[in-house]
Amino acid sequence: MMPIAHISIGETLAEALLQELEALLSPADAFIAEQLVGNLNERGYLEMSIHEIAEQLSVPLERVEYVLKQLQTLEPCGIGARDLRECLLIQLQALSTHEMPHPLVYTLVDRYLDQVGHNQFHKTARDIKQPEHEIRAAVRYIRSRLHPFPAHVYQQGTCYARHSSEARYIRPDVIIRSSNFGFEIELIEEKRYHFNIKTHCPVQQADEIKMDNMQYYVHFYRNRARLFVDRIQRRWYILKRITEFVIDFQREFLEKGRRYLRTLTRAQVAGQLALDEGTVSRATANKYTLLPSGHLIPFADFFDSSLAVKDILRSLIQAEDPKHHLSDEELARLLTAQGTPLARRTVTKYREEMGIGSSRGR
Repeated sequence: MMPIAHISIGETLAEALLQELEALLSPADAFIAEQLVGNLNERGYLEMSIHEIAEQLSVPLERVEYVLKQLQTLEPCGIGARDLRECLLIQLQALSTHEMPHPLVYTLVDRYLDQVGHNQFHKTARDIKQPEHEIRAAVRYIRSRLHPFPAHVYQQGTCYARHSSEARYIRPDVIIRSSNFGFEIELIEEKRYHFNIKTHCPVQQADEIKMDNMQYYVHFYRNRARLFVDRIQRRWYILKRITEFVIDFQREFLEKGRRYLRTLTRAQVAGQLALDEGTVSRATANKYTLLPSGHLIPFADFFDSSLAVKDILRSLIQAEDPKHHLSDEELARLLTAQGTPLARRTVTKYREEMGIGSSRGR
């Protein structure tokens, strides 16, 4: 978690994607684009199936597929993929237009992704009847040229990201304050924006036909304005309900720190609040929360149970003997002894995600 003053950002990924899609799609498909982008998770994958989206929006499946294909042509490359395999294949297709990937890369990504992910190079070589050193060369290409989480590429500020000429600071969407009565919630948008729709619009005298047209026009757009306001207020209401549930569930985390973060999924929240899981995802996507401690975190952190383990792991590494840096195997044994059983490969994954080098690199 980082203090609010230390986090800068340009336009959000969702804003950038929707702006680009405007140039690729007809205005009639804008609401489909918004639904697709709204259902992208923190990694850039589409969480909701296109069949569900088509049914929810009452549009043909082919129309949703077309908009998704347009989304998948945008950068960061791989955005809008349904899974890791599709994400990497999209990136390979883009790379192949200006370079020649290793000849085995497509086969490994398409059919043997799980095996190479577990470093089963010998088994893969035997299955496809290729030398093991060629398998390893192809895997090196995959790991050096492809990225499994396209949204992270944007956040890390690579060439895909659009930077504003001047850094801006992230502002929280939700503020959680500690009070004598527990925790209080403030939605920034709700405080900032107030809507008022006039119920009467005077018009000058005109002939009967023009007057009828004018009344129809006023009535039509007044109803659209009411619908817009209702949707905004419902979005605030849903976000507040979700936050209230999360506060109650993660109370120890808010009071004592990340080590006390409990395992929580969006599906659990949806089930408890009688909401659709996609609704929970959209309501919390790209949202930031200011905690009572003064730290600003992505709302998604409330659903990341690995944070507690990472905090313990970081403490173990910081306390290690400078003359003997702990290997991932040793760290896994220590965590297990403390009541947090973790496989060595998971320790390696978490350590790399925290930007901490191996025992040799520290």
